[in-house]
Amino acid sequence: MPKKRCDEKMELISVHLPKEVLNRIDELVRQGRYGSRAEFIRLACQLLLTIENLSYIKIYKEHDLKQICVQSEVGELCTGR
Repeated sequence: MPKKRCDEKMELISVHLPKEVLNRIDELVRQGRYGSRAEFIRLACQLLLTIENLSYIKIYKEHDLKQICVQSEVGELCTGR
């Protein structure tokens, strides 16, 4: 299968991962859920950045602070009443 090229310029980095984490990623790639290790890691980074961005969302209504809550393995983000 030919590799898809993205119009966006990407930087190459090196990442050290525990063998067990890499084994789990490789299994997902073998199952066809992701095209490559790199695709999985890019998507994981995008997801974590989205969660981080959501943690800064604050909704103001009539001077009352409302919070949004999301719970995940990487942390908790809360919404109030």
